[in-house]
Amino acid sequence: MKVKFILTTLILFILNGCIVKSLHPFYTENTIFFDNRFLGTWEDDKSNKCEVYSFQKKFLEINKKRSSSDLTTTEIEEFNKYKDAYYIVLTEGSKKATFSVFSFKIEDQVFLDFTPMYIDLGKINNLASQHLMGMHTLVKLEFTNDNSVVNLKFFEEEKLKELIDQNRIKIKHEKIGHNENNYLLTASSRELQRFITKYMNSPDQEKWAMGQPNNYNFKLKLK
Repeated sequence: MKVKFILTTLILFILNGCIVKSLHPFYTENTIFFDNRFLGTWEDDKSNKCEVYSFQKKFLEINKKRSSSDLTTTEIEEFNKYKDAYYIVLTEGSKKATFSVFSFKIEDQVFLDFTPMYIDLGKINNLASQHLMGMHTLVKLEFTNDNSVVNLKFFEEEKLKELIDQNRIKIKHEKIGHNENNYLLTASSRELQRFITKYMNSPDQEKWAMGQPNNYNFKLKLK
């Protein structure tokens, strides 16, 4: 699949506030869980749209006119790595970005791991773009009982700062950015999953509260 990978720490159109970023994936291979209920086109009341495809099917669709011998080694590796993932296009107004997304399950709760694939960086120059890196972000996925509404709840950076500053958690991280006021998780995937399990079982009532600037409430668009 001829996808141009733009490495970025910013998911440009959803970062009205800050969300937690990790150097390593939040999922491990044994926790990957593909949920067919998530496939389709979802919209909210603010004209935001989330188009969810099977990465495998999208890859084959894009490359349907090419024989396997025409695929590059990089493309074959990409297919093998992401064949159990989603290919997601998120649109907010005129801003659009494409992500590879793995869903995974921990203690019967489904989460999403977002990684940017292609983002139109507009007028950003070449030197600036080379300072940016691809990161993983954590999302809690929830469906209503009839599967017609899906809630995407991002793990907010302010919550992580609160937990760290109050010594309620210990997890490997670095402070990054010009003023070192952003946090980047550097823990391994297994360490991240232990943190998620502990966080899920904590009594904190606002850890996944809706209404945060990066949370979405989508309804399935009927065909």
